[in-house]
Amino acid sequence: MFPGFALDDFENYRPERASSNVYNRQRLAVKEKVDEILHAALADLGPRRPDLEAGAADHAPNLRNNRFVEAQWGYLWRRGGERLAIEEVIEGSRGVADLLAVPPPHRLHALLAVVVDPEGFALGARIEARALVDAANLRLVLADPALRARLLEGLHALPEPFVFAIPGREPQAAATVTEAGVEAFLASFPEDGEASFAIERRWPKAEAAAAGSGLLAAARADLAALEPVFALAAWSRANDLVGFDALLERVRAEREHEEEEHEREHRAFADRHAESAAAGRERLERMLADRAPGMTRAGTREIALPRPPAWAQPPAGRRPRREEESAPPAAEAAGPVPEPLAAAAGTDGGAQPAAAASGAVERREAPGAGGGRPERPRDEAHASAHEQRPGRSRDDGRPGAYGDRRGPGPARPSGPAHPHGAPRPITLPHPDPGTALAGATTGSGLSPGKLVRFRQGPLRGRVGTLFEIGPKGEARVMLGLFTTRVPAGHLVEVRRRGAEPHGGT
Repeated sequence: MFPGFALDDFENYRPERASSNVYNRQRLAVKEKVDEILHAALADLGPRRPDLEAGAADHAPNLRNNRFVEAQWGYLWRRGGERLAIEEVIEGSRGVADLLAVPPPHRLHALLAVVVDPEGFALGARIEARALVDAANLRLVLADPALRARLLEGLHALPEPFVFAIPGREPQAAATVTEAGVEAFLASFPEDGEASFAIERRWPKAEAAAAGSGLLAAARADLAALEPVFALAAWSRANDLVGFDALLERVRAEREHEEEEHEREHRAFADRHAESAAAGRERLERMLADRAPGMTRAGTREIALPRPPAWAQPPAGRRPRREEESAPPAAEAAGPVPEPLAAAAGTDGGAQPAAAASGAVERREAPGAGGGRPERPRDEAHASAHEQRPGRSRDDGRPGAYGDRRGPGPARPSGPAHPHGAPRPITLPHPDPGTALAGATTGSGLSPGKLVRFRQGPLRGRVGTLFEIGPKGEARVMLGLFTTRVPAGHLVEVRRRGAEPHGGT
């Protein structure tokens, strides 16, 4: 049974309480009372208006009501399928500014409304300016003389407390509205205006509270009396003056056209971006080709390396490890032959001193560069010199024994070759900047001057020269004119591949 409204029910919508969640439970109780009135009225209108259903606004502050509940709205409006179609037309007709300020859904449709606010209780028929389809249909009704006369008859049939709101004037009793008043309203109800079509009856809060449960019967009778005026003013399938189906089809066609235009623009942008990226890659490759002709991707060709700094240059008198393709004759390049080697070569009879002095260089491919390890080339004179060394066997089984020594240069003499008896300095091969990169080892044992490759980080794969290693394991690497500091564990040494073996040697 409907209990009626209490005076405290109206106080929950005062401005100081409208944004508070403390009064949500009280506002929910008011919403349930409004919903009871609407379902009772819907039961009375059911046979005549099967296209209507009951709805209500939110009772708690949220985004849809801007976190401010200034009244509790309940309404009878069209069913969901037609609402969605109308909202689709409205969204296609509104500008961007209107779409950003999304109104509550009940502002976009014609309503038979019941409202509870701080002033009291009200009910009526309402069409706001934002309800574009219903407003357009109402303008066509008021512009047609026959339909306008029917609307006036419906207004005159309403009970005396109902008033008709005309913008710019005092509300006028619906039973006394004239054709001039309707024309005045039509003039103040343009398509781009903010005026609303409203016919309502209001009970002050004291009167509504005093009515108690009898308010339910009065509200049902008033909503039943409003239904003929509402049916004539609002859009429906039976009262379609705007050609809604054609309007909906046009809006959908325009939307499809806009989507196609957007898709075309998106594809054009993607094509322009791809062309720009390709042009950028081409410019980069051309720049790299101009600045470093020997530099290619993935190390498929030799990379022209910068000249090492002065402190990394080989000492004077040190012989490079690699033999150039256009090497000078062996006799000229070898220089004077050490005495022990000359003696050892002389005992062999058929050996050539020049070959023994030059020292055939062992050549090995880097791991993965040419498959298996090639056969180690050795000439007879070199082998004889090792075999004839006095006081030491060719392979005495010790790690690092001279018989296992592999590398360029002549055999180690057994006695002092210096005229004053000083030992001859042993020189080690020094990396040649012009050689190609062959592979990498682990980062242990790195020393300044070595060529290193970055294993990780933003410079992964780049090759530079190690400048120094700090006490905390931080390495400083030179990349041309650019230097950077990285952990030493991020670097690996790059070993150089020797020249290809001479054919037939």
